[in-house]
Parts: sequence; C-alpha cells; structure tokens
Amino acid sequence: MKNKSIISLITLFLLLGGLSLLLPLPSSAPTTPTPSPTPPHADFREVSTGDTSKKQVIITINAGFGERSAEGILSALKKHGVTATFFLVGEWVEDHPELTRRIAKEGHEIFNHSYDHRDYTGLTAGEIQADLQKMDDALYAVAGVRTRPYYRAPFGYRNEAVNRAAAEIGFQHIYWSVDSIDWREGETAETIKNRVLSHVHPGAIVLLHIGDIPTGDVMDELLTTLKAKGYKPVSLTEGL
Repeated sequence: MKNKSIISLITLFLLLGGLSLLLPLPSSAPTTPTPSPTPPHADFREVSTGDTSKKQVIITINAGFGERSAEGILSALKKHGVTATFFLVGEWVEDHPELTRRIAKEGHEIFNHSYDHRDYTGLTAGEIQADLQKMDDALYAVAGVRTRPYYRAPFGYRNEAVNRAAAEIGFQHIYWSVDSIDWREGETAETIKNRVLSHVHPGAIVLLHIGDIPTGDVMDELLTTLKAKGYKPVSLTEGL
C-alpha cells in the first residue's frame, strides 16, 4: 500500500512537470519601441499671399546670417503688440540659442528655413527632407519648438520637385509678395521702408531679415506707417 502511494505521487509529479513544459514561458525579448508617426503630407502648392479680403499684412522675417537688426525688430514688434513669423536657419539657431529662445518666448511663430541654407534645387528629394528635419531637430533642441507645417526655401529657390519633396514630410512652402530687399548692400532704413510701403496690399506677405542690416532701425516706423494706412500687421497663421 505504501509503495502504491509513492508511485501515485511520483506519477502526479511527472504529470504536473510535463504540463508546465507545455505552458508558454513569458517572453524575455525586449519590446520594439513604437516608431514616431509619419508626418502627414502637406499641400505641395506654395502660398505667396494671405487672405486678400482683409486689410492686413503678414510680417515674415528670415534669419540665417548675422544678428544686429534683431533687437530693433523684436523691440518694435513688442511695442506694437505684433506677433510675427520667423523662418530660421538651423545653423543660425545653434549659433544664437538665447536669441532663438527669446523669439519663441515672446510668442512669435517659428518655421523652417533649412539647416544650412543650401540651394534646394540642386539637392535630391532625400537630401531636402534630411535637411528640413535636421533644422527641425536643431530648433527643438534649443527652444522646444517644432517647425511643421511651413518652410521657406533658401534664397527662395524652389520648383515643383522641391515643394513636393518637402510636402512628403509635412512642409508647405511659404513665399512672399512684397520683398523689402533689406539684405542688399547699400540699402538704408528709408529705402527699405519706402519699398515695402509702395508695394503693400491686402493680404501681403512681407519679407524682412535679421542680419547686420538696417531693418531693425526702420521696424518701428514701418509698423507705425502700416497701421496709419489702415493695415493690421499679423502673423502667418493669423493672416492665411
């Protein structure tokens, strides 16, 4: 009797052990991280004017070289309570982190103007996309801001292939309808102001620059005169 009990226990033990071998073991393999969502495609057709039914002017400012005019520009925008739109180059962002953070902190919009200001018409689609993303990452590292859904091509050089490449990763091109040409050697505060005022129209997208140029010296007067003419200076997203 005693031997039968021992045999029964051994049999039960073997059965339970066999059952445990059949049960699936918990996986020890590391889980694959969830990839970042693919950015939605943007419209490849560029924008060069805002809402022309309203008497407003979209103030856009490129920055890629120099910084002298920045103080005058930002001070004038603050004085007039104007939110503007800045298109920044990634290398400029990395060279001017405090100024970049100030632009963001003061409530202005920041979008993509490439990482190193190369002519996009000479690059492949993959190179364009990598450059735009590199700028986006540079800005996020400095100011915690992302640049989608808008970009402005370096020099304004673009074609349909460039705009389609950018649109594939979520960027729509923003051009302009009034060019201050403030970057050109020999320009003065007066010539910059007069050029903008002589071409301004409802829904205009005005192009200005941060740099070692006179734009900061004329910004206050330019905004004052635009308002006197009945125009409301606005940001890109407000004016589209």
